[in-house]
Amino acid sequence: MATDDKEEQSSEGSQDSSVVQEQEIMQDDLEAEQSAESDQNASPKKEKASEINSYKGHIAAYDSKNKTGIISTDKNNKSYYFELADWHEDNQPYGGCLVAFDAEEVHKKYGKVLKMELIGEYTGPQGEAVKSRRLAVFLSICLGGLGAGRFYLGYWKLGVAQIVATVGTLGFAVVWGVLEGILMLMHRIDRDAQNRPLK
Repeated sequence: MATDDKEEQSSEGSQDSSVVQEQEIMQDDLEAEQSAESDQNASPKKEKASEINSYKGHIAAYDSKNKTGIISTDKNNKSYYFELADWHEDNQPYGGCLVAFDAEEVHKKYGKVLKMELIGEYTGPQGEAVKSRRLAVFLSICLGGLGAGRFYLGYWKLGVAQIVATVGTLGFAVVWGVLEGILMLMHRIDRDAQNRPLK
């Protein structure tokens, strides 16, 4: 009988110790889970806030159906997407117009526009005449060798080409500007670089 009691006590003691060990293991697991959850909950707070920068660029594309578009900048190789709600102008956005915008740097290759607006002399809506035909003709005939007429209309590359041609031909390319002035008078050259008619 005594041996049986001792065996029962020893078995009960071993059972108690195994239960205690299991409880300790479960408690350790629970504490580990709680610490993992707290780390997960705390991690969004530790995440770095998105950087917001101001840029100047041009609208590369605009989809009037979805009311979304893309802006490109010369400053970096990133593209910035926008929605019509970000457009702070009365007229609709259109491809090619110059804009100033604030953007959130979402990714290395793209960003999200927060607000944008037309800048400089490009504040007229698409199709509205902004540039003066008379001034363009005057600049082309009188200062065509310096590309003044083309610079005024926004054709920067052609303006630079006229300067290079004038220097390269020792002034003979001045005729180029005169011919362009005549074509403007004849309405053969009738639009500026933003595809708007001359007034």
